[in-house]
Amino acid sequence: KNDVSRDEVIQILQAIASSGRFWHDWDNLKSMLSFQLKQVLSEYPEAKMTSEQQYASLRESYSDLVNKLNDALTCFIDGPPFTLQRVCEILLDAKNIYPNLSKLTLAL
Repeated sequence: KNDVSRDEVIQILQAIASSGRFWHDWDNLKSMLSFQLKQVLSEYPEAKMTSEQQYASLRESYSDLVNKLNDALTCFIDGPPFTLQRVCEILLDAKNIYPNLSKLTLAL
């Protein structure tokens, strides 16, 4: 569990997005990325749809989608994916880059 505020997470992700470098322990950074991923996904309208609407829109439930994306992120054991910088860029501005959740899903 991190003792890092949401603002600190944003600042850390901004630094990584701009430089491509990170200085945090990977497990801690992974927790921060997971937190931000869930925050971002919750801002899309699909998060509030009924199960039927979610399946029609996403072809899976919202919770399954969140779990799948989170698992894909956290499966990196020894260090971050080489796309870490891009992942941070997307998580910082997802709604502007990908107004549609299905497109965001493909990007991640």
